[in-house]
Amino acid sequence: MSEEYATPRQLATKYGVALSTFMGWYHAGIFPAEIAVGKTYRFDADQVGAGLKRHARKKAKSSALA
Repeated sequence: MSEEYATPRQLATKYGVALSTFMGWYHAGIFPAEIAVGKTYRFDADQVGAGLKRHARKKAKSSALA
């Protein structure tokens, strides 16, 4: 786990997606929030990247089986 925490907006920009898409990924359980207090979220950037990679592998595997 890194010591770098980022806002949802920073990570949405990093991955080139809308803020609503990034938060949709979070609410879908693709990666956890390190800090969530009310409507304030901070994410471990390494965990977000790892979660997105896992999700992509699962998606690729399920589409290959179809």
